[in-house]
Amino acid sequence: MIHAKGLCKAFDENSGPVLEDISFSLSAGETLSIIGPSGCGKTTLLYMLADLSQPTSGSIAIGSTQGDRASCTTSIILQNFGLFPWKTVSENVALALKIRKAPKTVVASVTASLLEELGIGTLASRYPVQISGGQQQRVAIARALATDPDILLMDEPFSALDAMTREHLQNTLLAMWQKRRLTYVIVTHSVEEAVFLGRTIMILSDRPTRIRKVITNEGFGSQALRMEDQYFEMVRSIRRIMEG
Repeated sequence: MIHAKGLCKAFDENSGPVLEDISFSLSAGETLSIIGPSGCGKTTLLYMLADLSQPTSGSIAIGSTQGDRASCTTSIILQNFGLFPWKTVSENVALALKIRKAPKTVVASVTASLLEELGIGTLASRYPVQISGGQQQRVAIARALATDPDILLMDEPFSALDAMTREHLQNTLLAMWQKRRLTYVIVTHSVEEAVFLGRTIMILSDRPTRIRKVITNEGFGSQALRMEDQYFEMVRSIRRIMEG
């Protein structure tokens, strides 16, 4: 599904590389958490996966080893939700479908279904300023899923939320993965979030950024993981790697 080989990224000749020799693969239906020091290039890597930025060298293949992006759809969720303040909740969710000129009946059906699935059906006619941060993030998730993407990319999607809301939305995202088996990549500063939401956890170094370690999270997929010993041991293990 995602194949990255030898990715390097430099913004100018004088500053040196941001990312250096990043290689990994992610199969369809799998999940990847990317964690590393602030400013190490996690968001830059995500943008390259989204085709919003190009690597200085190396290659990214999405959908197949030949990189057939045309046959694979990708959605991205940003830190600031990215909602249009002048559009209602339902209009924000429906936007991508309307851009694709989907039939009105499909737009209405998909929008209503996603809002109900995410528990915000009663907010359809409200504007972003009239709802909470957690509700705004649910709208952003619904909008990202409206086009039924093959891959969902997330750049610290819950970082601006309080701890309880953040955990609740992590549970929501995991439940949606269990239902849809959506391939997703999440960039995060939180070790706990990385462990809860990633079957594979990629730990990055400081600049020039390389992969320090890739860990398979055997406990991934359980809503009760936060209460289990293996969760705490995984969190401790990743902290040791990052501090080492």
